[in-house]
Amino acid sequence: MECNYNNFLCMDLPRSLALSGTEWKDQVRHLQTEVKKCAHESERNNFIIHFFHCAMQAEFVTEFQSFRDIAERVIRSATEVEIFDPRASASRAVQNVLRTEAFPADMLSRITVEDVRNAMVSDLWRCHAVVVRADMDTRVPQGIPNHVRTQLGTVTGDAEDAIRLINILKWLNIAHRVVAVRGVLDGTRTLTDAMLDTCAGYWWKSFTAKGTCRTVWEHVLDIAQYSMQSQDDETL
Repeated sequence: MECNYNNFLCMDLPRSLALSGTEWKDQVRHLQTEVKKCAHESERNNFIIHFFHCAMQAEFVTEFQSFRDIAERVIRSATEVEIFDPRASASRAVQNVLRTEAFPADMLSRITVEDVRNAMVSDLWRCHAVVVRADMDTRVPQGIPNHVRTQLGTVTGDAEDAIRLINILKWLNIAHRVVAVRGVLDGTRTLTDAMLDTCAGYWWKSFTAKGTCRTVWEHVLDIAQYSMQSQDDETL
């Protein structure tokens, strides 16, 4: 079921997230004005990179420097990937960065659906004191490929996987946002796009509007796309 994120009123939102979407849209409007002055594509990309660097420094101020360093590289990578599908483009941007890091190439087989839910629910509470429903319908939503379901949790992970999981969820969110902003600047996406929000704002609104099960499985698909070895693998 499609949801209209614009139906949310500030009074419905946790205080720390009340204006996050509105502020993001306002800042992207300013960015639109600035990039219109750019004569070259490289100059426009530099504006986008600077815009996101400033935004990430404010949004992820409590994260470790190692997280922020990779986030900055993800931003640049996401300005360079071809946009053919938002999920595939965002995942490719993160792949291009993490392939040079000591980071598992196949995260999907190291995690479960419950791991993804726990990571997102715990992070919303830890960073914003926001409580969302943690119970999930045992039925898998329509549109989830069988090969994704069967690959989940097939490899024994290690103690670092919980940290890796929340980090990659956030890096994928950042990449999705860069892709969304590029779409707004190109005229293929609008300022009503739900991705124009903070990571926590987007997660909270998704949990509230779509429900825990749909939200978690959509993020499982992001991780599945990242875990693909090539774009020729089975589609999501």
